[in-house]
Amino acid sequence: MNVWKLAQSPNYDRNVNKFYPYSELPYAGEYNLLKIPISLQNLIEHIDYWGEGRAVTQFGTTGFTDCYNINEKYKLVSKGSDVDRKIPNRIPVYSMTECDTSNYIKDRSVKLVTVSNGPISKSCAKDIARIVNYDIGKIVTFGYDKDSEDIKNLEDVLKYTEFIYCASHTVPSILSELTAFETRRAYINIKDLQQELYRNIADANYDNALMICRDMKINDNSSAIFNVVSKMMQEGFRNIVPYAYQLWHNNEQEIVKKYFPAQFALILNGDKVKIINKKHNLALKLDKDLNSNNTRKALGGIDDNLNNWKFTALWEDNKLSFKIDTGDGKLSLCISDNKTSGKRHLYAVTYSNNLQCKWSLVPVMSKNNFVLYIVDKQFNQGMKLDAETIKNEERLVVSDDSPVCDQEVYGWDIVPFIKE
Repeated sequence: MNVWKLAQSPNYDRNVNKFYPYSELPYAGEYNLLKIPISLQNLIEHIDYWGEGRAVTQFGTTGFTDCYNINEKYKLVSKGSDVDRKIPNRIPVYSMTECDTSNYIKDRSVKLVTVSNGPISKSCAKDIARIVNYDIGKIVTFGYDKDSEDIKNLEDVLKYTEFIYCASHTVPSILSELTAFETRRAYINIKDLQQELYRNIADANYDNALMICRDMKINDNSSAIFNVVSKMMQEGFRNIVPYAYQLWHNNEQEIVKKYFPAQFALILNGDKVKIINKKHNLALKLDKDLNSNNTRKALGGIDDNLNNWKFTALWEDNKLSFKIDTGDGKLSLCISDNKTSGKRHLYAVTYSNNLQCKWSLVPVMSKNNFVLYIVDKQFNQGMKLDAETIKNEERLVVSDDSPVCDQEVYGWDIVPFIKE
């Protein structure tokens, strides 16, 4: 204690002098302490557990210049040009195995908790979980192996919270200033994790989105995937289907089956299905008569439980499209090159490698009502039924230049084909 008491004061030329630090006071219960933050309307921006302030050594940079540092009661700066000075903006704990800052820091009052330079004991882990804010906070560790006792202690505590390890998380730029550590692990709250998943899907960063899903699954928070998927479908994002494809083809079929509409599994598994128009409740089928070029017109007609289809996914140049084939695989749905009265007709053909036989699926949900827009890749037009009826009250399947935005007109449902 005498060495600590006689040590030089903290270096506040290098470090920001924060309000109400206890750098010059020992850990003592008899003090009438003022807890920070003064008001929970203004949360603490950053606390570095076992921090000593900024230090630059031959091994790299550690510590931060603008945060509170939690450390042992008689600990002095151990490295860099401020060695043996008192730690700036220090909040004391009794020891590395007896970590209780509840007399100094209010519960759930810190936006960012970093930890490095010291052991994460069970006591330390509990204190970290106590001070971090559950709604907007995050925890970032530096220099700990993922299989270490330190990380085990931290994760044992965090499993009772809504903080989840996120390998793909982009940490605040200030944390990139630390160069002395080879490893870094970020634990973020479930709300931020959902935003992270949303952003990666929207940006087509499917590898990152896949990692986030697996983190959620490991931590029993897979239901958060449903929240993101539902929100993005309500907003009309096309990337939901490629994201589901990536899950499906990376051994995460159960996530798709559990948290996506049932139609996704039918499509991605290549099951035989019926394709039903939302507005007229008519099934996609083919004219029995051949055209002169050996194609068949696509029609919407009363479901006779004979016509069935299957979707074949094509992943090319990091983009997803589908072939829509008859259940026997002999014919593929194709859009016409030519317009008739401003409309393009749809046909089934035996050749299927050109762009006219490739389709995008756009999932749309409103008030728990799910439909798919089926949009061709060649002209970016939505598949719909013609307003006029022909024989047997059937309608031609067509597309035109109208915006694809009316769920009644452009919406299709996918249901299992069950042979009677």
